[in-house]
Amino acid sequence: MEAMEKWTFSAQPVAPGVKAIICPGGEYCYLIEGTERALLFDTATGIGRLRPFVEQLTGKPLTVLNSHGHGDHAGGNYEFEEVYIHPADQDAAVSAARHNGEQQVKAEQEAGLAGAPLQDTKYLPLKEGDTFDLGGRILEIVETPGHTPGSVCLLDRFHKHLFAGDSCNPNVWMFLPQSLTVEDYYATVQKLQSLKPYFGLIFICHTFFTVGHDCLDQVAEMCRQLLAGGVTPIPHPNFTPWEGFSVKPLANGFNADGTVGNVIFHPDKIHRS
Repeated sequence: MEAMEKWTFSAQPVAPGVKAIICPGGEYCYLIEGTERALLFDTATGIGRLRPFVEQLTGKPLTVLNSHGHGDHAGGNYEFEEVYIHPADQDAAVSAARHNGEQQVKAEQEAGLAGAPLQDTKYLPLKEGDTFDLGGRILEIVETPGHTPGSVCLLDRFHKHLFAGDSCNPNVWMFLPQSLTVEDYYATVQKLQSLKPYFGLIFICHTFFTVGHDCLDQVAEMCRQLLAGGVTPIPHPNFTPWEGFSVKPLANGFNADGTVGNVIFHPDKIHRS
């Protein structure tokens, strides 16, 4: 059926024990496996049914965790009984999953399908330093407020992996109503830079599967320029109702100078009040 074709997921190994799941909306979430357990990092938009696909990829007991509460990362929570999330983003995740789940059920009904019911998801809190032992792979919570107040990363010190969500990517969105200031985010970037000896690859959820330290360093430089003043705001053509500006000129959605790392900001959200 045409609707089901639009709800197709695929998976690609991106590191030993790590699969990127390419979702119908184009975003990525990650299935991370140890010898005993598996962890799903983000649940995407809720378009299509993610859980059956994940269960085809692993038969291990599954932990589900959100990098933050936006609807393109927590929208599929409605399929799972329990989801870990930072308390600061829980309300956003609950709202996104409820709305996106209802939309998916409606689309399934219109396609003549009897979709699975929505779960009454229980949300479990996260905090700095919490760990998840998957068996031969320990994932550590790093709080990374900025893009949202409750953003978190997962650090795998042994395998030198950082799962970053939207806390570091080629265009970090800092202009949204729930975003903190650039000053707050710069403190997070400096924190991540201090952890660089413990990771090489940064797994992100948009545009690319992975970036390196250069992306983090370039984002840090963008923050420094914004905090110092003198940046000429370049209007950013995003799809939200809110106005955002780019630090660097873009060409086809990427930095025109070929670098990887940019901050999309609003002039009213640079310094803490």
